[in-house]
Amino acid sequence: MIAPTSIAAWPLAARLANVELFPNAWHVLVVDAGREKCAAEALVDELGALLEGTVSRQHVMSAQALVDATQVDATQVDRHGILVVDGLTAFDDDAWRTLDIYRSRLERAAPTLLVVSNQSVVNMPTLAPNLWSWIGDSVWAFEPEDGITSGAREQRLSKLRRHFGFDDAELVRRAREESLPPEPDIAEWLVLIGQGSLI
Repeated sequence: MIAPTSIAAWPLAARLANVELFPNAWHVLVVDAGREKCAAEALVDELGALLEGTVSRQHVMSAQALVDATQVDATQVDRHGILVVDGLTAFDDDAWRTLDIYRSRLERAAPTLLVVSNQSVVNMPTLAPNLWSWIGDSVWAFEPEDGITSGAREQRLSKLRRHFGFDDAELVRRAREESLPPEPDIAEWLVLIGQGSLI
C-alpha cells in the first residue's frame, strides 16, 4: 500500500476541483480513528467555501448505501458535485468485497472522497483491489490547520507564478478565456487568490 501524503484542506480542494481532467477521480483521506465524521463535516464546509460549488456528504454504513449514494436522484445530491463519504470504518471484510464487486456502479461525473481510518485504508488494497485501482496514489493523510498562514500562502503563490511564468492577473484572464491547462496546480492557484469559481 502507498504511504499517505499529508495534505491540508486548500490543496486538497484544488485537486478535487479539477473535475474536467479527472471526472471519476476517487480519493482517500486518512484520519485518526473516531474522527472520520468530524473530519468529513469540516472538510465539506471548507471545500464548499473554497470551491463555491456543490459539495455533499454522505454517511454510509454498508456497501449498498455507498452504491446508492453515488446513484441518488439529482434532487438529493448533485451527481456532478464532489461527494465526501464517511462511515466506512464500520465496513467489515465482506462489505469491502461487496463494494469491490459493485465498482462499475460507482462511476460518477465528479470526484469522490472516502474519509477512512488508518485500519480501513490498510485493508482496502486486499479486500477491494478493483476499487483501489481507481484510487491509485490519491491517498492523503489529513493535516488539519486553522487556515493557511499569509506567509505560506504567499510562498506558494510565488512558486506557482515562477513555475508557470505569469502573474495572477494573467491567470484570471486565461481562466476566463478557458485557455488554461487542466492541472491541479492551476486549480490550487485560483483557489489561493480567491478565484475558485473560475475552475
